[in-house]
Amino acid sequence: MGENTSLFKVFRVLWFPVSVNAMALGAAAVVLFWAGSWLGCLLIGAPSLADTATHKFPDACQILVLEKTWPGYATATEGEGDDSRHRHHLVVPDGDEEISAEERAAANQDEAVLQSLFGGWYQDQRAEIDAKDLSDEERKEARKDLQVTVTENVPRYRLVLGGQLLWFFCLWSTFGVAICRILVLRIARDEYCTLGSAFAFAWRVKLTGMLYPLAVLLPILFLLLCNHFAGMLTWIPWVGWLIGIILLPLTIISSLLAVLIGIAGLVSLGFVPAAIATERKGTYDSLGKAFNYIFARAIPLMLQLVVFFYFLGLVHELLVEQQIVEEVLTDSMMPLWEGRDSDFQGMVTGQDLDGPQGYFALAYGAVIGIYRLLLWGGLISFTLGAFTSLFLILRKDVDGVDYIDVARDPSDAEDVPAPEAPPPANDGASEDGPGPAS
Repeated sequence: MGENTSLFKVFRVLWFPVSVNAMALGAAAVVLFWAGSWLGCLLIGAPSLADTATHKFPDACQILVLEKTWPGYATATEGEGDDSRHRHHLVVPDGDEEISAEERAAANQDEAVLQSLFGGWYQDQRAEIDAKDLSDEERKEARKDLQVTVTENVPRYRLVLGGQLLWFFCLWSTFGVAICRILVLRIARDEYCTLGSAFAFAWRVKLTGMLYPLAVLLPILFLLLCNHFAGMLTWIPWVGWLIGIILLPLTIISSLLAVLIGIAGLVSLGFVPAAIATERKGTYDSLGKAFNYIFARAIPLMLQLVVFFYFLGLVHELLVEQQIVEEVLTDSMMPLWEGRDSDFQGMVTGQDLDGPQGYFALAYGAVIGIYRLLLWGGLISFTLGAFTSLFLILRKDVDGVDYIDVARDPSDAEDVPAPEAPPPANDGASEDGPGPAS
């Protein structure tokens, strides 16, 4: 199969070396993102929500983009004392004011969104309370505290999501670019890049990536403002209606452009760090490269992304969701005389146990936790590596730039000593004439 065939280019995105440094950076980014999510959940008074908020971040972003709903809402207190209830601010009556059907429907939608994200977390918390050895009064009080957390603190998740988005782009523009730098040097030049060198490179160009959201949102905002201005003109009776007919084709075009920019901007999440790591250019230069390749090779690109994401989804399902490695580990280590629900299995899997086995369970759990972190780091590095490989392929295909043409980091350049000044032409001669002969 030749290098220029379509199948070669499609599957080339899956052919690049695995880098332990890239996996380590990906694992560090996962830990830092969880720490940021935990801090946000702590600020809203629900630190136990941190794991679920981290895991559900992609789902929350999908809801934000597709359903145009920001998960969470403001709460208001209805009643006083022990009879007080925290409810959606739209369904708490203000005096004799009636609650409209639209407000009630909006409140129900907000609550349904939070239920889809954190319903499982609530069930786990409730099951944990029921499993504890508590008195009836203590269990009742714990359930009440959980209910207050659900109705008052969890709706503030909208603040956590805002912090997660900012923190994600900070990590994406530093750790993401560093991972791409390691992989682009391995792919294009077969060069080794240290962790310190890669992160130093990413840190020097961090603003290039951090400006990416503005670079995408500003053109979209401009197009939407043009549509809004056209709508204001159309609002004028009779004359505006006529102007609206004339402006309608332009508003359709601007709306189409806004959608295309948004879609290309989402796809460019993988290409922009690769472009920065490869060419070390500005935000709009990197974004322009990504947009150019996306629209110039739209159909092959869709095929390549479909192949990659189906493969990545399969790996995620087997290794992360099904935890097939952990299943094989526990089944193969289980002695024949032990039952599947024995303390030995709990110790190997790092469950919470009492006595000496509890200490070993902590150690086993720490090792398994490191494995899972490296697994997540591997998935992140694999994703960015695939986009890096795809960027190099499209750059060669569209612009004709050779793979090996990767920008050097100025800090890696060796200091070249300045040439010495040549000796005077008439050494030993005076201004009035030649010097004495020897």
